[in-house]
Amino acid sequence: MDKDELKKRTKDFAHRCVKLAIALPKTQLGKHITGQLIRCATSVAANYRSCCLAQSKASFVAKISIVLEEADESSFWLEFISDEQIMKEKNLLACYIDMDFIIPEPPISNDNTAHPPLGLRPQGFVIEERLKEVKDAIIRCRDVEKVIPFKWIKEYNELVKRRKK
Repeated sequence: MDKDELKKRTKDFAHRCVKLAIALPKTQLGKHITGQLIRCATSVAANYRSCCLAQSKASFVAKISIVLEEADESSFWLEFISDEQIMKEKNLLACYIDMDFIIPEPPISNDNTAHPPLGLRPQGFVIEERLKEVKDAIIRCRDVEKVIPFKWIKEYNELVKRRKK
C-alpha cells in the first residue's frame, strides 16, 4: 500500500469514527467517548498526512509514532464501546477493518511458516488466514456497496476475539 492510499484510508477511518461517535447515546459516558474517539481518530489521519511531509528520518519516526499511538487509542475506544455494549458490533466493524490497515500485525517470519517446528503451523496461523479471507470479503462487499452478510460480521468478530486470547 502506498502513502496516498494510506492517506485515504486514514481519512476514511476518521470519517467512519466520527459518524460512529456522533451516533453514540447522549449519556455522560457516550459524550465522553464521543469526544475521545473523534479526537484520536482524526488525529490519526492528520498526523499521517504530516508524517508524509517529514523533512528527516527522525521527524518521520517521531510523527509516525504519534500516528500509531493515536490509532492504538482509537482501537481502545472502539473496544470499550464493544465491551460496554453501547453499540452493536456490526456498527463497529468498518472501523475495526480500517484499523487493521493502519496498525498492521507483526509479520510471521518466513522461517516459521516454511519450516514450522515439528511440522506444525504456528499457533493462530489458521485463524489469521481465515480472518484475512473474511476481512477481504467484507471489504469487497463494502467497496461495491453491497449488504455485508451478518454471518460474516459474526465470524469476523469471533476470529478477532480468538486472536486476542
